[in-house]
Amino acid sequence: MFPLRERKVSGYQFGQSTSYSTFHLGTDYKANFVTGYAPFDGTVANIVIGPQGGLTLWFKPDNRPELIRFLHLSHVSVVKG
Repeated sequence: MFPLRERKVSGYQFGQSTSYSTFHLGTDYKANFVTGYAPFDGTVANIVIGPQGGLTLWFKPDNRPELIRFLHLSHVSVVKG
């Protein structure tokens, strides 16, 4: 499952060299003021505001080893846990 209705890449892609890193750890999708959805069943692990990602939601899928981060968000309507 994909968390957005459309896959419009608007910035760096996974593995691409950037102005600040030799290996970008994610893909930037264009999603201006649209609703995002959890790509799997899981838990909101954390919600933080940071200097590089702005409003960021950390999502831990059930029964999977990954931790997914959603960065540069304008609003979050869920809570940790």
